[in-house]
Amino acid sequence: MQGLQFDWGDSSWENDPELPTGWLEYRAWEEARLESGEDYGEEEVPDEWQDFIGLACNGYSPPLATCLTSALALVGRVTGREIDREWMDGAHTRYVIGK
Repeated sequence: MQGLQFDWGDSSWENDPELPTGWLEYRAWEEARLESGEDYGEEEVPDEWQDFIGLACNGYSPPLATCLTSALALVGRVTGREIDREWMDGAHTRYVIGK
């Protein structure tokens, strides 16, 4: 599991150069808004954050993505085959394990 990250509280994702500009500021604002119980109508959302609301509502979560990516990398290490586009497009055997 060397190099993989499964710690939800790990904040190293905050240094990802591909993180959308302004995301950290938006998340801090959103967390404060949720803690205070304010609705979107009570406070003006900056125009540059409108897309972030859509991302958040559609499940965009860098910490979750980091954990999921690590899980898929671990599966690849254990099985000897990474789960890539070719694997996803292929046919595979499924086994149902009963109680």
